[in-house]
Amino acid sequence: MENNKPQPSGVGIFNITDPKYGADSANSVIERTAAIQKAIDDASEYGCTKGNKNGIVYVPAGVYEIGNLILKSNTSFYLEGGAVLLASASDKNIYSNNGHKSSMGMDYTWWISTEFEAITDPAKGKYEVLSGSYDIKIFGRGTIDGNEKNMVRNLNFGNNTVVPIACSYFTMEGLTVTNSVMWSIVPVRSNDLRFSYLKMYNSLSPLRGENDCIDVCESQNVVVEHCIGISLDDPFTTKAWPLTTGITVQWPGFPEIVDNVVFDNCLSWTYCYGLKIGQGVDESHSNVTFKNSTVYDCAVGISIHHKYGRGTVENVTFDNITIERVNNKNEVHRTWFTAFIQSADRGPGKIKNVTVKNIDVLDKGTTGAKIFGYDENHIVDGITFENIRFFGSTKPANTLEQLDITNLNPYFANVFVKGDPTSAIQAIYFNSSDKVSITSNTDPEGGGVGIKGRDGGYALYNNVDFGNGVDKIDVRLSSLG
Repeated sequence: MENNKPQPSGVGIFNITDPKYGADSANSVIERTAAIQKAIDDASEYGCTKGNKNGIVYVPAGVYEIGNLILKSNTSFYLEGGAVLLASASDKNIYSNNGHKSSMGMDYTWWISTEFEAITDPAKGKYEVLSGSYDIKIFGRGTIDGNEKNMVRNLNFGNNTVVPIACSYFTMEGLTVTNSVMWSIVPVRSNDLRFSYLKMYNSLSPLRGENDCIDVCESQNVVVEHCIGISLDDPFTTKAWPLTTGITVQWPGFPEIVDNVVFDNCLSWTYCYGLKIGQGVDESHSNVTFKNSTVYDCAVGISIHHKYGRGTVENVTFDNITIERVNNKNEVHRTWFTAFIQSADRGPGKIKNVTVKNIDVLDKGTTGAKIFGYDENHIVDGITFENIRFFGSTKPANTLEQLDITNLNPYFANVFVKGDPTSAIQAIYFNSSDKVSITSNTDPEGGGVGIKGRDGGYALYNNVDFGNGVDKIDVRLSSLG
C-alpha cells in the first residue's frame, strides 16, 4: 500500500501541470519534455539549497508523451497513480544517442537517466567522471512505458527506460515499468541503490529480444526487493562489460566490479534465465545473493553464466528459491541450474565459492543441470548444495545424480551435496580417478565404475561427511575374478 504520497502543491513541490510549467497543455513532445525537465531543474535547485529537503516533482494522472529526461541531485520524482510517462515514437532525433547494440542491430537512448559531468581524457581515450548525481528518488504508483512496438516499428530505435548512471543513493519504488525495447532498468557504475516494489512488465515476444527487467552493471551496494519481473530475456541479473562494446562507449569512468548485490523476494517469468549472473563478467562479481524468490517459468531457473570476460565470480548465494516451471529452451539448456564458464571473448575467468540451498525444484527440466569449467586453470571451484528438494521426492537430494547434474566436464572441484548421510553415494560421482571407466550392470542400484589393470587404478571421493553416529559403511562391488 502507498503510504508516502506527497501533496500535489506547496513549498518544495514542483507540479508539472502548474502554469509555470504547463506540461499538460504543451503543444509538442519537445515542449512537454522541456516543461518536465524545467520542473526537475527547479526541484534540484531547491533541494540543493542548504536547509531544504529534496525538491519534489509531482506528476498528476495523465499520459505524457516525452523524450529524454535527466534526473538531478536532491530530487524526488513522484508519479501519481494513473500518470504515464510514454516514450515518444514520433522522431528519434529528439533523443540522445547513447550507444549501439549490435546483437539487436539498433542505436538506443538512455530514456530517463541521472545527471553526471564527464570529460574525455585523450590519454586514456575514455570519459573521466568529474561529478555524478546523488540522493535521487523516483516513486509512486504511475507507469513508465517504453513504447517498445512503436519505437522499433516507427524508428528502429531502442531505449533503456531508467538508467541510474555514475550516481549514489538512488531509490526507485512502487512504479510499473513496461514495454522496454532493450534492457529496462540499468544501474551503471553507481553505488548505494535500492529498487523496491516494482512491477516490470516487458513483452515475452518482443520485436527484438533483449528486454531484461533489471541489469545491475558494475555497481555496488544494491538491493532489489519485492519486485515482479516479466520479460523474454533475463529479468534479474548482474553484468560487467569492457570499454569497447557498443553499449559501454558512453558509460562514464572506467570499468568497476559488481559487489554486495541482493535480490530479495522477487518473481521472475521469462523465456531465458530466471535469476542469473552474467553473461558479461569482464570485471569480478562478489557477494551476490538471490533469496526468497520464485522463478515462475524459464529456460534455466538459477545460473552463473560466465560467457564474456576474465573476471572472477565468487561468494554467490542462491537461498530459499522455488522453481515452478522449466518450460522453455535457451541455447541448449532447459534445466533448473547451470554454472559454467565459456570463453566466447576476452576470457576465460573463474567461478568459486557458491552456495545453493533451500531450493524447491517443482520442474527440473529436460537437459540436465550443468557444471562446466573452461580448462584446468579456469575452473568451477566450490559449490555447496544443501537442502535441494525435488517434486515427488520425500527427502532432499543427496548426490549429484539426484540433483540431476548430468552435464559435467573435468574442470570443477570441491562440489559438495549436504543431504542424508546414510543415503547411497553412486560410484560414478567420483572427484578424480585413474584407469577408470563407467560401466553398466544389472545391479538394482544401477551402474558403477570399472577399474582397469591390476595395479594403480582408483576412484577418489573427496570430502565425504557421514555425520555423527555412523560407525560402518556398506560398499557394493563385483569382480570378474
